[in-house]
Amino acid sequence: FLNSLLITVPSVIGVLILSTLTGFVLSRYPFRGSNLIFALFVGGNFLPAQIMMIPVRDLMVRLGLYDTVYALIVFHIAFQTGFATLFMRNFIAALPGELFQAARAEGASPFQVLRHVVVPLVRPALAALAILTFTFIWNDYFWAIVLTQS
Repeated sequence: FLNSLLITVPSVIGVLILSTLTGFVLSRYPFRGSNLIFALFVGGNFLPAQIMMIPVRDLMVRLGLYDTVYALIVFHIAFQTGFATLFMRNFIAALPGELFQAARAEGASPFQVLRHVVVPLVRPALAALAILTFTFIWNDYFWAIVLTQS
C-alpha cells in the first residue's frame, strides 16, 4: 500500500503540473511546430505498452534508475502526460479568449496568466484528471514488474 502511494502521488502531481503547462502553451501560444508537438503527444497514446517494454527497461538501466521507485515515477509521468496534455489543452482552449486578452492588457506575464486566470478556472478538469491518472497509475502492475526486481 505505501509503495503504491509512494509511486502514485508524485506521479500524479508531476503529470498535472506538466500537462497544465503544456496544455496552456499549446492552446494559447501557437508557434511553428506546435501542432506537430501536440500530434506527438496524442500519437504516443496509440503505442501498445508491449512495444515499449524492452527500450524503456534498457533506458532505465542506462540511466541507473532500474529497480528504483524513481524509475516508476519517471515512467508514469512520461507516459501519462500525453493523454493529460490532450485533456488539458482541450479544456484550456475552450476558455474564452477575452480572459487572456484582459489579463495581458493588465500587464500579466504568461506565467501570471496561467497561475491567476487558468488554474482557478481549470480546477474541475484538474480534479477529474487527477482521479483518472491516479486510477491508471495505481492499477498498473505491468510496468512495476518490468522496471523493478525487488
